[in-house]
Amino acid sequence: MDLFESNVAKKRAYLGYTITVIVLCLIVTFFEVDVSIILSLDGAIVGFFMAYAIPITTHLVCYHKKLTK
Repeated sequence: MDLFESNVAKKRAYLGYTITVIVLCLIVTFFEVDVSIILSLDGAIVGFFMAYAIPITTHLVCYHKKLTK
């Protein structure tokens, strides 16, 4: 039985993700973080992946993958 295919692992991952989101929301609310800071960080992180990480990863996968016919 693979750990990642079991229902227990899926439930733990879901619970961990949910608790993480709740804690982050409470921290933002508690410290009264400006919404523009959150949006700028979100744009910077997503923009990095869209502009650099995804194309570089795609290039490396295509460049190093052996073609089979």
